Amino acid sequence: MSTPPSGPPADDRQPSVLVLGQRDGHALEVHAALDQDSRIEVIGSVRAFDHATAAVQEANPAAVVVVAEHDSAVLWRTLMAIARPPAPVPVVLVAPAALQHTAFLTGAEDWLDIHDGLAANTRHLVRAIHNAVIRRRVASGLPTHGHLHGLVSGVAHEVNNPLTVIHANLEEACENLTDLIESIEDPATKDELEGIHEILVEDQEAAHRIGALSRGLQNLARLANTVPAALHTGPAIRRVMNRFQRAYPTAPPPEVNGRTDWRVHASVFGFEEAMFHILENALNANRAAGTTAAVEVEITTRTGQVELYIRDRGPGVRADLVDRVLSPFVTSSLPGGGLGLGLTLTALALRRSGGDVDLRPRTGGGTEVCLSFLPARAEVPLLFEADDPEDIAAR
Repeated sequence: MSTPPSGPPADDRQPSVLVLGQRDGHALEVHAALDQDSRIEVIGSVRAFDHATAAVQEANPAAVVVVAEHDSAVLWRTLMAIARPPAPVPVVLVAPAALQHTAFLTGAEDWLDIHDGLAANTRHLVRAIHNAVIRRRVASGLPTHGHLHGLVSGVAHEVNNPLTVIHANLEEACENLTDLIESIEDPATKDELEGIHEILVEDQEAAHRIGALSRGLQNLARLANTVPAALHTGPAIRRVMNRFQRAYPTAPPPEVNGRTDWRVHASVFGFEEAMFHILENALNANRAAGTTAAVEVEITTRTGQVELYIRDRGPGVRADLVDRVLSPFVTSSLPGGGLGLGLTLTALALRRSGGDVDLRPRTGGGTEVCLSFLPARAEVPLLFEADDPEDIAAR
């Protein structure tokens, strides 16, 4: 390992670059090619990933070029340690095409094929480095995902504490006022007190919406702070079903059809929150339609994706909202119901990992929601095991 000099990164016109690679690989070739280009200042190279994180901290480069010839767990751990907070550095990965998908999921700014003869086409790599540095510098003035999560969590905590007191006081005031109204015989006084009671009920609904909004923002920040990885769906689906039964003990359990054990690209938090929210919506839709039928769940694969269908027999989504229902604050709920953030957060969680959500009216009445996920390829390491409580808590 060569020891790179420490010091501040160069400016965007000649960014300083540290080259990381596997032993006996192409890292020296890439280093030599970049060293001949005046638009780049190569400040060193490291030919062992287990020393990479310390070398990056010491060198403080404007960007890192990672050269990898084959898949390895240490490669992805190294890339995530460099590219993500608390001290993220833009990474350009030079690797085989099979590693491209995981490169972006783990935080790389760009990817180039190692078999494209980079020594002869250095300009493509130089352009990728400059673009990565510029993108990261533009974003550097904004809070990181970790900072956003901490900030929103703190705000939600400060909002929810007084809201709990307000909820309790309003509930007690409504109960006392109801008892007082029943004991009053004068019609005029009773009408006046009933008007006050209506105002208190409206205040309760407003406090509920503020609480729901703070929880929605907290979930949004949490989604932004997760990294999609290879996830086994079986344990995640079982946890969602257990959570659903605890939340709604009198409701019929969802009827699940199809194979449940798949390996997909998703974060644990994003997958479970998306599925639970859609199940909750489907149950509420069935109740609104007066049916006691169980929510239907089907998992299948088609068109190269794993698809999870959740179906209800509720009143359905209004025709004018079908195309807009994934937008924030668009809801078909009655006043005092949902805020219209649940489906938005679901779509964000899935699209962040390459999946999507689709909603359509169901033949015979009701709604069908399809959550689609990219299958994790065999060469992608399982970065977070869904059955591990410590990993789940960390997510």
